[in-house]
Amino acid sequence: MLAIALLLASLAAKSVRWRLLLPQHAALSRSEAYRIFHVSQFLNNVLPLRAGDLFRLRSAARFPSLGGADGMRAAFLSLVAERLIDAVCLFGVSLLVLPIFMRAVRTPDHLPLGPLLRERPILALALLTALAALVLVFRLGRRRAVDDPAQPLAAPPVEASPIPLALGYPVPATL
Repeated sequence: MLAIALLLASLAAKSVRWRLLLPQHAALSRSEAYRIFHVSQFLNNVLPLRAGDLFRLRSAARFPSLGGADGMRAAFLSLVAERLIDAVCLFGVSLLVLPIFMRAVRTPDHLPLGPLLRERPILALALLTALAALVLVFRLGRRRAVDDPAQPLAAPPVEASPIPLALGYPVPATL
């Protein structure tokens, strides 16, 4: 019973947070925001690809105060801000809990970051976060370069890559 009460309180708090992230002119009542948020969370759990967030955008756009392109943009930005707040909170809780957890668990030394995880868990978390951020930045940069046809991608010079020669492929003389 306590878990159900805490879940309902969490959903209520998140719906209030989402309502506060919407523009001031949005005329969503607490009950409307709670209903839309609760249904979107249900759809996020049941459907793939966070389809509940699309439902939340569509439901919020039905209100006259959020109608039009500016209202949709404001609703979308409120979703992005909510995800960023969730990520920051998750990171903060991880910083608090990880040192306690790593003292209680024996980390094997044969792991690549085993000694570092045991002795300096916050540094290990920061390194893993930096690695994840680098991967994300490179993926976004590559996607932007592929999506922008105005900037053609330059192929690497053939002589800089010994892979075709090592695999036995002939290298054209014109390159």
